[in-house]
Amino acid sequence: MYNGYEQYQRANVTSASPGTLIVLLYGELLRCLSVARDAQLQSDLATRYKHISKSIMILTELMVSLNVDEGGDIAWNLVRLYEYISKRILSASRSTTTEPFDEAIQLLTPLRDAWETIAAPAKQEPELVEVGMAQPVVV
Repeated sequence: MYNGYEQYQRANVTSASPGTLIVLLYGELLRCLSVARDAQLQSDLATRYKHISKSIMILTELMVSLNVDEGGDIAWNLVRLYEYISKRILSASRSTTTEPFDEAIQLLTPLRDAWETIAAPAKQEPELVEVGMAQPVVV
């Protein structure tokens, strides 16, 4: 059985546009990286590994969702970036520094921000409609 918050989240995901889903994935990825980073500082290995694993799964999902045939160089560059970030995150699991997490967060935040802009509903300009009057009416 799901609590109310989980039901709300599931409804958001199942009704979201593809762009919104990408934003949600980036948001969760950044959250997981932040938690893993904090766990690294606190020497909490279980939490660190759990969130590293989840981060890798999200990066994999982002990678397989790319259409490299239509996306061309941009899609291939994102594949390479996601692979690089995955390697950096995995290297963090074998070290005590937070630098790989910091770098991943720094690289991914602008991408999430860009997707938020892309996925945001476009502000609609008022439409001018003629209704049989001398002057158009603003709707």
